[in-house]
Amino acid sequence: MNNKHTENYYQIHKRFLLLIIFIVGIIGLSIFFALLYLNLTTKLSNGRMIQSDVGQIVVNFDPIKSDLENKILAEPLNQDRLYELAQYYFSEGNFEKSKDIYSQILKIDLKNWEAYNKMGSIFVIKEELDKAIVVYKKSIDINPIDNPAYIDLGIIYSKYLNDNDMAINIFNRAIFQNPKHLSFLLNFAFLYEQLGEKEKAIKLYQSILTIDSSNSIAINKIQQLTNK
Repeated sequence: MNNKHTENYYQIHKRFLLLIIFIVGIIGLSIFFALLYLNLTTKLSNGRMIQSDVGQIVVNFDPIKSDLENKILAEPLNQDRLYELAQYYFSEGNFEKSKDIYSQILKIDLKNWEAYNKMGSIFVIKEELDKAIVVYKKSIDINPIDNPAYIDLGIIYSKYLNDNDMAINIFNRAIFQNPKHLSFLLNFAFLYEQLGEKEKAIKLYQSILTIDSSNSIAINKIQQLTNK
């Protein structure tokens, strides 16, 4: 009889221990999943990359981009909105997406010379210089008077293609179109200075001073070159 009671006691005690272990296990799992969910939620809210056993899940919610995209959905032909989004992608280093949007702008307005210039900048970054030259020339055809594409073209020919004669021709054309454009004159003077054409560079810097007598760059450059 006592043995039977003892056996029953151990059975009850054993079940009780198993129940406690089960409850503790449930609590432990609940805490684990709660912490996992909290960690996951934090990463999602921060727009960070989440590592998993099967690869990477990229979560990148950007309220600025989302706002711009929503505005474009409301006004798909609004060039200003498209321009803002293209610039945003450019600043983020997403040059392909930026280029696609500038192409979209040009489908709306083929005479948007600024969009051509932006595409030219992207092509230079991607080292697609032939394409950059084409779009810069298109931009200049549209706006031949005060277009910074002259400077970009001049840099491509002098710095990347070692074609200084073509660079000189580009700057001559720019100054012919706009003889008082300070940026054209400055960059042309820089080119002559790099080529060792000191007298031509000084002459251009002096031309700048006839337009802007307090131009510190021109003043300092003339002093440096005359003292050499």
